[in-house]
Amino acid sequence: MIDRMRKSAAAWAAALGLLGALAACATTPPPLAARMTLSHHEFEPWSFVPRAGEPIEIDNRSDIAHSIYITYPDGTVVSLGTQLPGTVLRWTPPQDGEFVLRCWIHPVIRAALTVGAGPVSGGGSDGRRQHHGATPH
Repeated sequence: MIDRMRKSAAAWAAALGLLGALAACATTPPPLAARMTLSHHEFEPWSFVPRAGEPIEIDNRSDIAHSIYITYPDGTVVSLGTQLPGTVLRWTPPQDGEFVLRCWIHPVIRAALTVGAGPVSGGGSDGRRQHHGATPH
């Protein structure tokens, strides 16, 4: 009887160990992305605090195409390509600092995104509205 109980306990321990190993192998879902909205010729104000390594989605809710490019703090320029109306692009800031988002097609569209800092006053492309997360230019 005691031998049977030892075997049963050993079987349970092995099963729990296997479950733990399987849980460790499970893939982690991608992090939820903060979202910026592009409306016609401006970025709408946003309320998230951008962090390095956390994805940001850019939602083109206008009825025209845009071609967003980003100037990194060191001057590097990265193009996100052409964004058709109704599409969402995803970009992840690799480091802290100020990133400037612009549109090749519509130079009036511009927003500064301060990554890694606390709340910052700012607004969309026109700079008239004051919200946290962006600096108007």
